[in-house]
Amino acid sequence: MELRLVGGPKSPRDSTGATIYLTAGGIRQREDVFSGASYASSSDPRPHFGIGSAARVDKIEIHWPSGAKEEIVPPAVDRIFTIVEGKGIQNPHEHVSK
Repeated sequence: MELRLVGGPKSPRDSTGATIYLTAGGIRQREDVFSGASYASSSDPRPHFGIGSAARVDKIEIHWPSGAKEEIVPPAVDRIFTIVEGKGIQNPHEHVSK
């Protein structure tokens, strides 16, 4: 599962500084959004989570750079979800290529 985060009015648009916690199958994972890598290169800024054999995600908790916290329960797995700060999931049907 991948997330594309879009910050609101008090967070950077690219959500640099956000922390995401995903809980699935009794396991809690953490990803941080950061930018940069090295000279003339960059990394994919989308947080990516592997959920193994879990058929669903129990919850996603986002700590935005503005200090706001948001909890989301995604409707499916194997997707890329765009989440806009304060507005939730914006494209629930985008599939991840395998």
